[in-house]
Amino acid sequence: MWAKQSTAATVIIGPVLDSTGAEYASAVIGDLSISKNGGTLTALASAATLTLIANGQYTLVLTTGNVDTLGRAQITCNKSTYQMPSIELMVLPSTVFDALVTNAVNATGGLVGATAAITTMAGVIATATNITAITGNITGNLSGSVGSVTGAVGSVTGAVGSVTGAVGSVTGAVGSVTGAVGSVTAAVTVGTINANVVNASALAADAVAEIADGIWDEATSGHTTAGTYGGRIVRATNSNVEVQITGSNHVAADVHAFQTDVIDSSAIAASAVAEIQSGLATAANLLIVSDGVGFLTSVLMGTISDAGTAGETYVITFGGATYTLDYTGLDATGNRTGVTRTKV
Repeated sequence: MWAKQSTAATVIIGPVLDSTGAEYASAVIGDLSISKNGGTLTALASAATLTLIANGQYTLVLTTGNVDTLGRAQITCNKSTYQMPSIELMVLPSTVFDALVTNAVNATGGLVGATAAITTMAGVIATATNITAITGNITGNLSGSVGSVTGAVGSVTGAVGSVTGAVGSVTGAVGSVTGAVGSVTAAVTVGTINANVVNASALAADAVAEIADGIWDEATSGHTTAGTYGGRIVRATNSNVEVQITGSNHVAADVHAFQTDVIDSSAIAASAVAEIQSGLATAANLLIVSDGVGFLTSVLMGTISDAGTAGETYVITFGGATYTLDYTGLDATGNRTGVTRTKV
């Protein structure tokens, strides 16, 4: 039987008989195995179905996976307690199966019937004289060297003035085409393209994208010639984008290091100097300086009480605050000890 490749098919199997020759009515899909082109027997796909008809005969519905391999397929019973005749299938390509089975003779996709015209043509082609004449006409109407032409050529008029039939493919080298060719759908290797032949409308979007990728993905090391556009492009030492242009058309960058003496007085605005000064002259910093000056002047210029005693006290008012230094003792050499500083 013929089967269409990768297409579900229904076949009748049986009769399935037990060891006594009696009809067996309880076979299941797991009882069957398939061999493709003489290969190892394997279980049928679980999606296949087996249905009892009568008299030991079953309907077997094969899945696309059961008939996915071209060539012979054999279905047998794998049980030792009962057996059945094997089923032989020939799996054909879908086009061949349709030509032989599905489509009518002389219909599209079907076989060609032996008409009077076909019989006459066969006689002409079989005549050596006519074959020589056909070969001469083809040779005369082609200029240049054609390596090989595979596929069907409908007709060639003039010195390749136009091709009106369908050309399957041209695999050899064509010297020149002097006529007008409507379209070429096969792959052709072109040796030379004349000037201005390829324009914007001839380029597909994917070709433009591939050209752009080829340019932008070029290594920067190959385009450093002085005075060229590639030599003027600012580039980083790695793939990180170090410099960016902001929405305000300003350059934004992370500065890693300055050269010596790069920043001078002309590079610093007055507002920056004022801000630096403001940062240094904070209230806390000024208070520390004021307190230090206050305590110092209290000794140098302040009012002294208990002079010459262990409890000398120096007092001065400075900047709205009163600073007091009290001593609580004298050592053996007369130096004051135990100083206490007080700010009021």
